Amino acid sequence: MVDRKGYTPDHFSVQKAWKDKFFNENILNHSKAIAFLLEEGEIMNYLQQSNTKESVNFFDNYEQALIWLNEYQI
Repeated sequence: MVDRKGYTPDHFSVQKAWKDKFFNENILNHSKAIAFLLEEGEIMNYLQQSNTKESVNFFDNYEQALIWLNEYQI
């Protein structure tokens, strides 16, 4: 789980650099599943809508993220 709750970037374009950092193939290939905990808003909505990785999901609620991780089928 990557907890970014409470972090709000200064500019919306930060999402691309942030997404590139956490969505590189090396990290994804060595992870069973990744849950990102984010503040609810435009950036989380964008990442949810543009996400093409089945093993990655975005949440604004810690308990929902934990449930998803625990129930994720490998």
